[in-house]
Amino acid sequence: MNEKSTTHEYHNNDHTQVGAQGSTVHGGIRFYGPEPAQYAGMDRAQQIEALRGALAEARAAGEIDRETHDEAAGALDEAMRHVDASDEPSRNALVRALRKVKGLVEDASGLVSAVAAVITVVTGAG
Repeated sequence: MNEKSTTHEYHNNDHTQVGAQGSTVHGGIRFYGPEPAQYAGMDRAQQIEALRGALAEARAAGEIDRETHDEAAGALDEAMRHVDASDEPSRNALVRALRKVKGLVEDASGLVSAVAAVITVVTGAG
């Protein structure tokens, strides 16, 4: 058996690492949507729409089930309602909606990495 160790690492502009590392990977690792660093160059609405596309890709690939997709899509709808948040309560609602999506898709590594990248950009963490 031919095993090799590979590390894929992506960085956003805030220098927060998002990626996956494994010594033996069976079946591959998928990343959905733009590479995490690309989210930093988008406005919030574009980020959420990119996540929506990544969510659809993950559903089509069988990484998440229909119920998870639908609930995460609803959370993205909620995030979109707060996309232009300028006050703290609205910004917090945006972040909570994105964190809900992250929790729902935690088993889809490529998708959770994309959501984490957007949360990092929105919160200015890093």
